[in-house]
Amino acid sequence: MRKSARISAIFSLAAALIFTSACAGKSGRHSASGEQPVSPQAESSPYSSGSSAIDNMSILSGSPGPVSLPAVPGEASLPLKVADGQEYVEAEQLVRMVGYRFKWDDNKQTLKFGDNDAAFELKLDSLDARKEDDRLQLKAPPRMIDGVPCVPLSAVSDLLADDLVFAKEGQSLMLKPSPEQISLKVDEDAPLPEGNALDFGDDAEDPYKQAAADISAAALPDGRELADAIPAAALKDINIPALISRARTYLGVRYEFGAPPYSENGTFDCSSYTRYLFDKYGISLPRTARAQGKIGTSVSRSSLRVGDLLYFYVPGRFQTNKTVGHVGIYIGNRNMIHASPLPKDGVQITSIDKAYWKRTFLFAKRIAQ
Repeated sequence: MRKSARISAIFSLAAALIFTSACAGKSGRHSASGEQPVSPQAESSPYSSGSSAIDNMSILSGSPGPVSLPAVPGEASLPLKVADGQEYVEAEQLVRMVGYRFKWDDNKQTLKFGDNDAAFELKLDSLDARKEDDRLQLKAPPRMIDGVPCVPLSAVSDLLADDLVFAKEGQSLMLKPSPEQISLKVDEDAPLPEGNALDFGDDAEDPYKQAAADISAAALPDGRELADAIPAAALKDINIPALISRARTYLGVRYEFGAPPYSENGTFDCSSYTRYLFDKYGISLPRTARAQGKIGTSVSRSSLRVGDLLYFYVPGRFQTNKTVGHVGIYIGNRNMIHASPLPKDGVQITSIDKAYWKRTFLFAKRIAQ
């Protein structure tokens, strides 16, 4: 399909698409002092613009920026294509409409998509696919149709039945707003529930709370990692203050959706950052935030300890469930360190006392002490 026809097809979805761009350019490490200033509004509510963010690159055209279209409440539809008796939808249209970020690798012919990390991966002409950190076999493979990567309708069901509200109607795939009303916009001005039901709190018995405070106050080397205070030890006995010290040395490292290993590209997404850090201390985490959230010991939001992993969902109009879409590391005093495209771009420290984080928090897990 020619570029002009491709752009026309995207604009035909104007009544249904919701998305904005994410700053996901290729970059390396830089100091926190080199970060761009962020408006107070963005700082208080990173996802409250009413849009989901996606990567700046079109799968096919490689255009430098996205097309921003107005949001209209209600259903959205995708036209079905038929090839060799199978029904397909265009891959890019699907992931854009859902509001996922995505990355297309033309050399490997693979598509990765998800919230703040790549929870799903497909390969053209292959039945092999990945959902979270699990491999699964599709009933039919993705394929090129008219020069456009397309996903079989059966694969949409295999991969996304637990995530989205959708149904086939005639020659279209219909996406419907969630009955749970998981809004794309988390209203910062709406009153929170009475009492302290959504409040975060520190565990008074946390042995590392003061150490974390001392680390926060100390000067950090610019662009250099701190040496481990002790060798990597057993799962439940690692040097948490050393881990937090190391985590802070990466402040300002850029976010990249579906980031490769840090040694290759010098970037992180949310789960590659947590995985990279804990691996330094002998703890092997799965690659995706969804899979990471399945391990460890559950912790109350009011009894957090330094080093706990915090999990959040990313609001989406068509979601059926509040699934894990983001992970960060708790560093004490209601702050977390995490790799995120928003409100800043990259590894950053954010207050979880903001209404956005209180509302989208799912759970915390402790995997070390």
